[in-house]
Amino acid sequence: MRSVALFALAALTACTSNLSLPLRGPFPTSAPPAPPSGEPVAHEEVDYGADGTTLVRTKEVLVYPGGKRARHGREVEWYADGTKRFERYFDHGEPAGVWQSWFEDGTRRSEVHCGEESGTTTWWYEDGRVAARGPSIRGAPDGMWAFWHEDGAIAEEGRMAGGLRVGEWNAWYASGSQRARGHYRNGVRVGEWLSWTPEGELVETPLEPAPPDAPEDP
Repeated sequence: MRSVALFALAALTACTSNLSLPLRGPFPTSAPPAPPSGEPVAHEEVDYGADGTTLVRTKEVLVYPGGKRARHGREVEWYADGTKRFERYFDHGEPAGVWQSWFEDGTRRSEVHCGEESGTTTWWYEDGRVAARGPSIRGAPDGMWAFWHEDGAIAEEGRMAGGLRVGEWNAWYASGSQRARGHYRNGVRVGEWLSWTPEGELVETPLEPAPPDAPEDP
């Protein structure tokens, strides 16, 4: 179902550095030697594709005594045709600021808030319509979130805490008629859920008790 796909978008908003394409080919840019002692040295690393000339990624790092490296500053990735794919920021190895991504045609794909304070995160469909939006902390959805169908109709709405669904959630078909309503406890469906067919007929839904190990909502 579309709502499941939309929720998968929210799950991807965590600010992790694995949101990147595998790099290909030789990367001829060499890093500076590690400082023997004292403060780390700032350096920009440049990665190229298999042809040795196509720019794939640039990233700013800190090189510490002993050779340890930490991402610090701006990092950018491009598609093969030169269109920007990602732009993100790090602070001494930790995700920071706003991370952005684009589809291959250059339209926005996501804008993820990766800071320690709450900020708005948004995902878009390729046609520019909003797919999902809500507050997040370090990329994890936290607060009231909404998801939309591709045609712009509301699909789901509810609260999230630490990336997990909590409290009451409602879901709708693209036609606007309600599809489901029920509660979550830390990402687990609990209690009585109501579901409707696209024609508006109520579907019997059994009571869903919380598993013994399901913690209370925060």
